[in-house]
Amino acid sequence: MKEHNITAPKAIDQYIQNGIHKGKQYKKRKRQGYTSMIATLGLALLLVTCIKVSPAFANAVRDIPGLSAIVELIEGDKGLEDAVENDFIHQINSSDIHSEITFSIDHIIVDQARMILFYSIKTEREHNFLFLKDLELFGDGEPLMASISYGAPKESVDLQKNKQMNGKIVATFSDQIDVPDELTVSTQFKARTIQNKIPDQGSILDAAWKVKFAINDEWYKNTREEIAIDKEVKIDGQTMHFEKAVIDPTLTAIYVKFDPQNEMQLFTFDDLKIVDDSGEVWSPPDGLVSTGSDDKFILYYESPHFRTPKELYLKGSSIRAIDEDEQTIVVDLTNKKLTKAPSDGRIQLKDLQVVGDRVELEFAVKVEPQDEYHIYEIFNQQPINLDSSVQHGRTLKTWQKPEENKVVHKFSINNPDRKTKIVLELKDYPSRLVEPFKIQVK
Repeated sequence: MKEHNITAPKAIDQYIQNGIHKGKQYKKRKRQGYTSMIATLGLALLLVTCIKVSPAFANAVRDIPGLSAIVELIEGDKGLEDAVENDFIHQINSSDIHSEITFSIDHIIVDQARMILFYSIKTEREHNFLFLKDLELFGDGEPLMASISYGAPKESVDLQKNKQMNGKIVATFSDQIDVPDELTVSTQFKARTIQNKIPDQGSILDAAWKVKFAINDEWYKNTREEIAIDKEVKIDGQTMHFEKAVIDPTLTAIYVKFDPQNEMQLFTFDDLKIVDDSGEVWSPPDGLVSTGSDDKFILYYESPHFRTPKELYLKGSSIRAIDEDEQTIVVDLTNKKLTKAPSDGRIQLKDLQVVGDRVELEFAVKVEPQDEYHIYEIFNQQPINLDSSVQHGRTLKTWQKPEENKVVHKFSINNPDRKTKIVLELKDYPSRLVEPFKIQVK
């Protein structure tokens, strides 16, 4: 029996600076099933929420030297809270100093899925705000194959009013990548006098800070649990296969594959979650949803590792989708109109400006009331009909008009061949298939 009682995704703190680390990039999928919300270079979407740290956890670590600052940095992730409470966090205390600025890696939480580096910054100069710039991670001397995120909004502290600023760097490892024995964190700094003000771009400091330290494999040895699921789910005749679950202390990964015979292009589950035998819900960690290629991808959730539940279930009811033959839209640059778009009329071309080989497009996309706090990334930024070896498109701005139930996207596209049309592919879309399901994982 179908029902329409869907829970909208919670708003999350999006990181200001994020990207896939050079060394390995996830292959762009021909069929867009899922994308990583932390892996789109140049896109900075900011959704501010409250810190959801439990009082019990806060009380447990408040008086422990060096750990009180971590309370506000793990953002209510139950798996990370459990990791700290169970001493699955290790002191590093390694620093580098240039220009009277001290950059320190203070603590680390690490397993085979990801690592969270807790850092601090101090300055003896008159810098107000210092931000990490062009951060790179090297494992055993090579670029780390991981998705790297850093620079959350709360990591903006006036260093003339506070002794130091604390922040975190999160590296989610590519599948089947070993944890390095030695890590080097390399970064520059951008100095600003005003907090997060676009007109004050700040200045990049000349020096490069490098912090190197060893990672002991005893910290995470024998902590991974792999569970075969091997179950199919059908929603409105569209088939998806849940292959396995991999549970690490910091993260749970669910491996999913869409059936290539599906007649519709499936995008993203609206409300898929993990529930244990006590009714505890394990949600996606803030800032991280999925990675993958083609129609195989990995969904990420908080980890129940330290709770050792006897049973785990996957529960969901809704997935965003569109007919495959409606997955592309065509923009006529000469007549400034859409000549192909989804038949439901959700997408409107609001503005089109052509200046030389630059094209600026502004779209308005009608969304459902449940999407009020969700910023859709509707299109792949790379046009289908332009040279795929060069990045042609970039998002200039994305914002929401809740009073109109619309999301507005503004793109800039480099069109050196002066083509008269631009073909874009949908990577997400606010139309849904609804059918509740529940499968047992453990």
